[in-house]
Amino acid sequence: MKRTTIEKLIFIAIVVGFCFALYITPKHGKLENEPGGGKKPEENEARTILYHGKFDQLANNSQELETKSPIIVVAKKLSDTQHVETTEDGTPKLFYSMSKVKIIKIEKDESKKLKIGDVIQCLEESVTNVEVDEEKVNLSLEGYRKMLQDSEYLLFLRPSTTGDNYVLTNSLLSKYAVSGEEPFDNPRDENPISAETEKLQKSYFEIYDELEEKYDLDR
Repeated sequence: MKRTTIEKLIFIAIVVGFCFALYITPKHGKLENEPGGGKKPEENEARTILYHGKFDQLANNSQELETKSPIIVVAKKLSDTQHVETTEDGTPKLFYSMSKVKIIKIEKDESKKLKIGDVIQCLEESVTNVEVDEEKVNLSLEGYRKMLQDSEYLLFLRPSTTGDNYVLTNSLLSKYAVSGEEPFDNPRDENPISAETEKLQKSYFEIYDELEEKYDLDR
C-alpha cells in the first residue's frame, strides 16, 4: 500500500472516514486502556465506533503481500499504549495503539537489524475502552481486530517513516493470528459491513488459506 507517512493513513481512516462512522454495541471485549494490554474481547461493554479506510494497491495474494513486506515475523503481543486526540467538542480526530511485540521467529528481514527476542513497537489503528466525551468507547478501522495480549501473530511490516516503530504494510491484510483467534473483526449483527470491507474480508481469508500451511498457522 502506498503511504508516504503513517499520519496520512490515519488522516484518511479517521478524518475522511469519520463522516461514515458507524455507532454500534459490540459483542467483543474488554481490553485494558492504560496501557492498552488486552483481555478477552467478550468482556468489553464499551460502544464501538468504526471508521472506513481508503486504501491503494493492497496485495491481491500472499505472494504480493510477501513481496511488498520488507519484514515478516512471528511475534507475541506484550502490551500497548493507546493514544486518542479529540477536537474541542470531544470528537476523535486521531487514534492509534503503539503495541509492543516480542519477535519469536524471523521469516524475512531486509534491514538485517532484527534478532529473535527483540521487542519492537507496531502501530495499530484501534483503541479499546477509552474515554471520549465522558463515555467509554472502542475506536477502530472497520474490520481490524486489535492484537490480544500474550497472543502470537504472523506480521507483515515495514519501518515507519515517522519514528522508531513499525507499521503494517497492507493494513487489514497484514496480521494473522498463529492460532485460536477469529482473525477478521465484524462485531455487527444487524448492519452489514461495507462493500469495500467485505471485499477485503474475502481477500483476507483467501490469503490466510495460502499462508496457513507455509507458516504453520492453526485457525
